[in-house]
Amino acid sequence: MQERLAAHPVHLDEASLAHFMRSFLQSEKLDYKGAEDDIKLFRFRCLHDEYLADRLNHGELVIFGDVLRRVFDPAVEQVLRSIVAQMQASKVRLDILLLVGGFSTNEYLFQRITQRFGPSIVSVIRPADGDIASCRGGVQFDTGQ
Repeated sequence: MQERLAAHPVHLDEASLAHFMRSFLQSEKLDYKGAEDDIKLFRFRCLHDEYLADRLNHGELVIFGDVLRRVFDPAVEQVLRSIVAQMQASKVRLDILLLVGGFSTNEYLFQRITQRFGPSIVSVIRPADGDIASCRGGVQFDTGQ
């Protein structure tokens, strides 16, 4: 953000950066599908509307999808490594993969998993609300249920 907003320092204070983080977490970025969306524009609302003179495209930070890919790639690689580690540690063959968490619905992640593991994983299941599924799993693990 600091690089992208260098010409707009009013948007680099702690509150503004926290706002961008919340905006990023709640935005349409989960619709990013990979290279095909590299030229798609993703918009993140600025905190300081009174500074629209900055003309960050009418109070929004606008970035191309290829920037999202560079943000997503380290997380995707970590997920892929975790899957490999689980497969190697397992005593049984893995046919079905259950993805949970907010990022589990991301098409780019799904694409990379299917590219990496192909037919070795028969089915990848993604609950409609992966965050709730993740929370339920954590609660059940914590309570021993």
